[in-house]
Amino acid sequence: MWIVALILLLLGPPAARAQDLFAANADRYLRLEWQAAPRDATTTRLSGTIDNEYGSPAANVRLSIEALDRDGRVVATATRPLAGVVPNFGRSAFEVTVPAAAAYRVRISHWDWLRGGGGG
Repeated sequence: MWIVALILLLLGPPAARAQDLFAANADRYLRLEWQAAPRDATTTRLSGTIDNEYGSPAANVRLSIEALDRDGRVVATATRPLAGVVPNFGRSAFEVTVPAAAAYRVRISHWDWLRGGGGG
């Protein structure tokens, strides 16, 4: 029994391990490129592409966006779902609107791998 407890202690909580694996896979398989352009005085358009370097399509992709002030402090956060599917070994374009800020930090926070090689 103590061996099981020791193993669980060393491995840490399962949710944390799953989150770490999820984030590592985003960097490994999904490449995000984006740019910001003001739309008007209060909003900015973030547009870019996601390249899928994995053998399955990615669906239900969500971006986590942090709006930063001039000192690099987070002043607002937003999550934006992306429409469509990023095809396996393919690319999808996106465009989202966010409140205006001095700078942004953008990352892929969620996706689901689909079975098969479809996409669209």
